[in-house]
Amino acid sequence: ISGAGAEPLRGDALYYATLAGDLLSNGIYFALAAYAGRDRALPTGFGLGVLAGIGAVVLPGPLGLAAGTTARTGPTRLMTVGLYALGGAVAGFVGATL
Repeated sequence: ISGAGAEPLRGDALYYATLAGDLLSNGIYFALAAYAGRDRALPTGFGLGVLAGIGAVVLPGPLGLAAGTTARTGPTRLMTVGLYALGGAVAGFVGATL
């Protein structure tokens, strides 16, 4: 951003911009479950959640981010993947019922 001549966001503005981007991108990602059709929405949402959880565990280190939050211990890794899988399943359920 600095290279383009713009001033990078800081403080609360940065926090709210990243929160909005995260909510938007996750909403679009998990909405893909509904496009699988009613019969496949739940397993598709679950699969999307598992993939997102694996990404949350594996990618922070190579991307230069703090990996301690999602990959500290084996149980932490499992909980991270499980929570994403649960979220994906809920998105799939909602997609199937709409």
